[in-house]
Amino acid sequence: MSITVTVILLIILIWKRYLKNWKDYHATLVYVITCNLTYIVLCRDYWLWKYHSPFLSEKQIELFNVLVLLPLLSLLYLSRYPEGVRKIKKFIFLSKWVIGSMLIEGLFIYFNEIEFDHGWGFWMELPFYFVMYTFMRLHMFKPLLVYALSVITALLFLWIFHVPV
Repeated sequence: MSITVTVILLIILIWKRYLKNWKDYHATLVYVITCNLTYIVLCRDYWLWKYHSPFLSEKQIELFNVLVLLPLLSLLYLSRYPEGVRKIKKFIFLSKWVIGSMLIEGLFIYFNEIEFDHGWGFWMELPFYFVMYTFMRLHMFKPLLVYALSVITALLFLWIFHVPV
């Protein structure tokens, strides 16, 4: 699934010519990668979610998702974000991305390419994706605020899910 989703993302990014704008979003893409690497380090022995692939090893799928899939997904989200529209349209855009991400996650579940553990479940994806996409967009304009909010959010998740760090 990860490879399939990545190929689809690449096709869309090339077709819509969004790939050439990666420099505009470089700092935010690095932020997204850093957040994911932090999750891998903090939850190494206490996964809340874990991806599987029939083609890649555990480490390969982790790195593939962190360094390829998620940055491409983030680039598409940021490139399509509506500018100069009312807040309700931005909320609708965000909601569509959250629902779309959950549908894709549902396919990962169906094909047994993701597992949840330690109290995390599919139900957590709704608030998680809202926070993820909101922080991604906010990072473009207020990175220091997003760093602080990210630390608070991470600490909250560590506490709620009893992650031993």
